[in-house]
Amino acid sequence: MQWIHNPVTHQDFAFSVDDALSENALKDINLYVSQTKPERAGIKQNPSADDDPNVIRRSDIIWISSEKTSTKRLYENVCSLGEFVNNQFFRYNIYLQETLQYSIYRGDEEGHYDWHIDAMHKGDHHLVRKISFSIGLNDPSEYEGGNLEFFPTNDSRRIKLRKNQGVFFNSLIAHRVTPVTKGTRISLVGWIHGPEFI
Repeated sequence: MQWIHNPVTHQDFAFSVDDALSENALKDINLYVSQTKPERAGIKQNPSADDDPNVIRRSDIIWISSEKTSTKRLYENVCSLGEFVNNQFFRYNIYLQETLQYSIYRGDEEGHYDWHIDAMHKGDHHLVRKISFSIGLNDPSEYEGGNLEFFPTNDSRRIKLRKNQGVFFNSLIAHRVTPVTKGTRISLVGWIHGPEFI
């Protein structure tokens, strides 16, 4: 047996964008979520009856519809940004922006999302998640913990999202949000789909 050098652990794995969303898009998010009740986040896998999904993920979410006139500017902003990042960094064959998710992690319950891979999910259209992203929606001084971490973890793979910083990464990369221990962490999460990698 001979170990093979894995370049993934020694190269850029994510693309970061400051000022990811326009002021109008941020206003549209705030208006939408002010009128929508959050729901408890679930997990796509089917845990056994003995498994507690809150061990893996503890957060609240709001799905932001793309069908509303009030979110048109937001989706135009996000899709344009996704195309830019893909052209600059990934160069994948992409077709679709999945419904955006407003994610809330609260310190009073140690909100978190343990290690997971987004690419495991395929929609009815038979496209797969290829690019995942997370955009910070509040200032990191407002909470403690809540780092976005990538496997294998080291200092360069541990990110405390700045407000309106977008981090885009391959949906095959294992990642997590560490427990928030104080305050509330808010982010916008999304996935860009395309044909399966061949």
